[in-house]
Amino acid sequence: MKPHALLFCLVALAVAGCADSDDSVGTPDPSLTAGDADPTGDATVPDAAPSDSAASDAVAADAGAADTGPEEVETSDEPVPFSLSSETFAAGAELPQEYACCNGNPPLSWEGAPEGTLSFVLIHDDPDASFFDHWAIFNIPATESGLAAGVSGKGIEGQLPEGSTQLSNGFGFPGYLGSCPPVGHTYRWRLWALDKTLAAEGITDFSVLEAEADGAALAETTLTHTYGPATPDDHATCD
Repeated sequence: MKPHALLFCLVALAVAGCADSDDSVGTPDPSLTAGDADPTGDATVPDAAPSDSAASDAVAADAGAADTGPEEVETSDEPVPFSLSSETFAAGAELPQEYACCNGNPPLSWEGAPEGTLSFVLIHDDPDASFFDHWAIFNIPATESGLAAGVSGKGIEGQLPEGSTQLSNGFGFPGYLGSCPPVGHTYRWRLWALDKTLAAEGITDFSVLEAEADGAALAETTLTHTYGPATPDDHATCD
């Protein structure tokens, strides 16, 4: 065989071999998974993204868990008890000095008057001194819920609730007489809610007023305080 013919045959064989090699590599079989196509076999298919409806459901669930709404407040149908108090002293505590002896009265307030109340009666006395009379006022209108500070006392006039009446205290003047003991005493305030107003005629002292209040009472409440001994400055308020 001639040399140029031999060279031609060798070139033809080389070209044929390259074509066979290209066919063996080819395009990967589409039926194979990503893991099968990967020579290492480690590749995995990533998780699919959640659908819009699944994401919306998750958001709604989170919102529902966070929004529990306002807490329910328990209410009671029990009526407010009838009670008497003062903003200047706690029940059983000491009366502030500014309301002692012949100064004006401390502020008082009440709540829980029963239905049908037409007037109030207030009596203030000293059980430690044979129930010495300190203040009595009656026919307080049912529309009132307290007495302001300084509406009654020695030389104080014209500041009481309309229609109310005071009796003379143990010092002989009408109105409030403050605590003025030689030693420490416990004083009481009693308030009645009445189903009527009282006729002023015939009510001349504390004992008569107390009996009238007991006979027409819808409810009664008591407040106490302590005081004493009174100081020279306390006594000077009565000069």
